[in-house]
Amino acid sequence: CEAICDKGHYAKYEMMELEQALLPLLRSEDAALQMKASRVLKRSSSKFERHSYHFDSMAAFAEGNAKAIEYFGRLPTLNRVLKRNSTKEENAYLQVLAGEVERQNRRESLNRYRKEEAERSTSNEKKLFPDSVK
Repeated sequence: CEAICDKGHYAKYEMMELEQALLPLLRSEDAALQMKASRVLKRSSSKFERHSYHFDSMAAFAEGNAKAIEYFGRLPTLNRVLKRNSTKEENAYLQVLAGEVERQNRRESLNRYRKEEAERSTSNEKKLFPDSVK
């Protein structure tokens, strides 16, 4: 995984392949690896322009993970999976994070809906008035 980031091999991957290759880094409890994944995701965002919002949000996710690791010394979001007890401070962080994720999901859904509606509208205009829409 690290070789993909360090040597620039990520450029040859398709979108889903790149995501799969980066998953171990995004689940790492090493802040430096999280930041490596973030840099690759940001660079790849322009390659996959149509899905740039996805890569940008994944990069932000990795940066948030890195900050949490630097603060807590581990990733609190993995505590349940790894059968670790969360501290009171980690529980408070997880509650705030859950609220932020919910708000972000709503915003992304609304933005996708608006984009799809705009595309449908343009497509319908082209069908109805093929000579007037460029």
